Amino acid sequence: MKILKLLFTKTRAATLLIGAPSLVLGSCQNVCAQAQPTISTPSSPYSNSYTSPQVVTLSAASGTIYYTLDGTDPTNASTAYSTPFTISSPTHVKAISYLAGNYSAPSSMFIDVDASLAPILQPGLLLRLRADFGVTTGIGNPPIVSTWEDLSGNNNGATGASSNEPKWMSDSINCRPTVAFNGSSEHLTLPSGFADFTKTLIKITNGPPYALGTQRITVNGNNADYSASIIDTNATIASGLSSAINALALSGISATASDNLITVTAPAATTITATPVKSILIDVQNCGLSVFVVTSPSSLSADARIIDLSRGSNGDNLNLQISSSGSKGQLSIYNGNSGSNAQSASGLAQSKFQVLSGVQVPGTSNGTATVYIDGTAGTPNASMNNIPNTNRTDNLIGKGFAGNYFPGRIAEVLVYSNRLSASEMSAVTAYLSQKYQLNSQAALAPVFSMDGSALSAPAQVQIKAQAGAKTFITTDGSTPSSSSEPFNGDPITINYTQTIKAISILNGIESPISSATFTLDSSQWPAPSPGDVTAPTINLIVPIESN
Repeated sequence: MKILKLLFTKTRAATLLIGAPSLVLGSCQNVCAQAQPTISTPSSPYSNSYTSPQVVTLSAASGTIYYTLDGTDPTNASTAYSTPFTISSPTHVKAISYLAGNYSAPSSMFIDVDASLAPILQPGLLLRLRADFGVTTGIGNPPIVSTWEDLSGNNNGATGASSNEPKWMSDSINCRPTVAFNGSSEHLTLPSGFADFTKTLIKITNGPPYALGTQRITVNGNNADYSASIIDTNATIASGLSSAINALALSGISATASDNLITVTAPAATTITATPVKSILIDVQNCGLSVFVVTSPSSLSADARIIDLSRGSNGDNLNLQISSSGSKGQLSIYNGNSGSNAQSASGLAQSKFQVLSGVQVPGTSNGTATVYIDGTAGTPNASMNNIPNTNRTDNLIGKGFAGNYFPGRIAEVLVYSNRLSASEMSAVTAYLSQKYQLNSQAALAPVFSMDGSALSAPAQVQIKAQAGAKTFITTDGSTPSSSSEPFNGDPITINYTQTIKAISILNGIESPISSATFTLDSSQWPAPSPGDVTAPTINLIVPIESN
């Protein structure tokens, strides 16, 4: 018999990995011996988001690659990789490499494939979070949110802090999950960054039929030209125009090219236009800010921050929040600690999902900002601060740097480092409204079998609710919510004067509250006293069966 001795010292530890392919002694001799595989898809400006099926390639320096497509950790009993494979829907790919008892840590990639994503995939997409794909949960019921993957490809994923993580609610809106924040401690942290909202992005798409001749971008009245030939690709034309812009040698203006995107860095007052020739499309996406959140506040807490991008106490915040009046949606932009804001025309609705969005257009000294609810614009503020070009280090979801916690749920978040046009804003709003069925939200109030009234004797009250809805009740007159007693379908017995209240929730939408007060003679049917420990008297009449 072989005897395995595990030696514990102050400098080395022995760890037994239950269910792993091998025993790990010391400092990860087996797990770290293999390098992680690489998961790759064709190049995209939006990294892991696509509108068409994608071929996934896995590679490793050595060993056999094993992978899964459901987000579970692979082992050497999982599917072995041999050739590239195609995915046609949102898929969480995980892979390991394995050789002679040694296996790597898993590589992971969320790949979103959805033909309807075209309105979302705009140049300048900085952050894309969706609660129905890309959330990693931890323990709890409901489970906590450990990480929330950024699908924009910019590695701006959100993470939760121990004991302050929000909760992942599996079926909140249109049978889709949301992330729920308690309004007092729960929040998520985004990485540092979100620095530059002063860049103009120019997207180039060529033919067919392919364009010939001069392609022109005009910067502050100065023409930057590139002569395209029939064999020039998107990347070639973009690179040529980028070089032409730099050749203008204008103060404070430079350009770089990557694939079919030109990024132009310029002061906020710079004017950039494009003159397409034939089938060349030069789509100018100007600097500024666009932000969208699909959200349902559980209460309208004044100044609650839904998303806050900031430098902490040094200011320069960009906030999408509930207004200080506690009623409207608000976009706030700070230059240092000097704030400015624009608000929605209508108020946010409590316990109803809506698309809250805002856009900022920079100007010479001040910019203009507009806030929308479900696509309806508020009054533009033409005295908004321009956005300072600075690295933001305190970036949060569900709270602000100094508190201002948000109570409610979030289904999706989008942040762009440029201003979308009015048609693009409408297209994104329409996509989100259709996805979450926001225009067909309905939750009917529960109906009592009898109205509140004076009763001559104890009675039973039944409650009828909308099909598919969950109903919650209180019997002490307090306001019901999703944390109240669930109604199980049995009649409620009224033994003394009581106020019964009920609310239904369908697809995350709360109904109006139904309420009825039933009165009984307190001398005959007194309400129970909390201090009365007298055992109840039970008068039971048992029917006698006749022979």
